[in-house]
Amino acid sequence: MKSYAKIISFVITLIMLFTLASCEKVNYGYTHPTYTSEYTSQQHIERIKNVYLNKSEAKNGTWIINDINVEIINSFYDNDPEYFIVEMDIRIGKIIEGYFKYRDAYLVIFGFIWNDEYYYGYTLKSNPYKVCGYEDNKKFVSNYTFGIEEDGKVYKIAEVKLLADLPSYTVLEKQEITLEEQKQLMENGGYNFSRKKLTRTDWYIKF
Repeated sequence: MKSYAKIISFVITLIMLFTLASCEKVNYGYTHPTYTSEYTSQQHIERIKNVYLNKSEAKNGTWIINDINVEIINSFYDNDPEYFIVEMDIRIGKIIEGYFKYRDAYLVIFGFIWNDEYYYGYTLKSNPYKVCGYEDNKKFVSNYTFGIEEDGKVYKIAEVKLLADLPSYTVLEKQEITLEEQKQLMENGGYNFSRKKLTRTDWYIKF
C-alpha cells in the first residue's frame, strides 16, 4: 500500500515538473505573439492623440495642451510599428504661496502598442531623434535603445538611462548594429514595461 502511494506521489511530481517546464515564461520580452493590428499607423496616431485631447476636461485647471505630435516608431529586428513617441507643448498651473502660477513645458512620452491598446513607458525631456539630427530618418527602437536607418543600414544613436528623478538618455556615436544584434536588443527586454495603460496624466516634470 505504501509502495502504491509512493508511485502515485512520484507520478504527480513528474506531472507538476512537466507542467512548469512547458509553461511559457511570463514576461514582456520578445516571445510575445506576432504583432497584428486592425489600424493603420495614421489611425493609431489619431487614437493616441485622443487619449489626451478627446476629453470633456480639455482644460482641467492644472495643465493645458498647446500642441501635440505623435509618431509611430518601428521595433528593431522585426520592423513592426509598435512603439510611439508623443511630443507635447503644455502649460502647467500650480498654486504657490497662495497664487496660481503657470509655466510652459515640453514633454516627450514614450510607449508601446499591444493588441491595439496603448501603454506608457516613460517620460523624457526631449526627443532623441531630433536632438541627434535624425528627425527625417526611418526610426527604430527597443525599450531603452533608439536607432535609425541610413543608406540601408541600421544604427544605434542613443540609450536611455533610468534615473530616480526622470529618465534621461545618452547620445552615442552612430553605431551600426547587425540583424542579430537587433534581435538581442528585443530579447533583452524589448517590451519590458509595467503594462500601465496610457492615460492623459502620464507624465512627470518638476514645477
